[in-house]
Amino acid sequence: MSRIEPKGKRHADGRVQVGVGGVRRLCGEWLIMDGGVPELRVLIIDDNVDFATSMSYLLQMQESCKTAVAFDGAAGVRVAQLFQPALILLDFDLAGAKGSDVLQEIQRLPGAVSHAMSVCVTGNTDPETESRCLGAGFTRFLRKPISADSLARVLRRSLAPAASPHQLPLSRRDGVALQANQPAAYFIG
Repeated sequence: MSRIEPKGKRHADGRVQVGVGGVRRLCGEWLIMDGGVPELRVLIIDDNVDFATSMSYLLQMQESCKTAVAFDGAAGVRVAQLFQPALILLDFDLAGAKGSDVLQEIQRLPGAVSHAMSVCVTGNTDPETESRCLGAGFTRFLRKPISADSLARVLRRSLAPAASPHQLPLSRRDGVALQANQPAAYFIG
């Protein structure tokens, strides 16, 4: 068993305080995996630039989490094809596109991305939104603002299959060079 723990100030009660820029979080529980630390690729597609970049920074604090960010649906589909994420956090109410339409396009792409865990993320407070998202093919549903516990549950579930084809090394694909082993976000917009 290996522990995935971020770097940061360790408190007496075992929690670790981590932060990047203005994003800070106290974490008391970490993901425990069998057989080492797999790489988790997460794609965030959201037209709210502040939310998308903050979520990217927060996820990168996890030791083996690589992120990619797109600010619209068309860019999200292109990045999904290149990045081949295992987890997609997708805004349901994107400007100019429905999250469900973007998800359907991603699910038709070749490669492991077509089977990625898809999480509908929305700030919509309508009680019927969750059932609409799940009915549209999303695996999970999260309402903004996302709690640390909710995010941790999603990360645990996305890592459960472990060592899947999503962990193929990054390489040159479709003429675009992506750098491996860089905890960086690729901003497309």
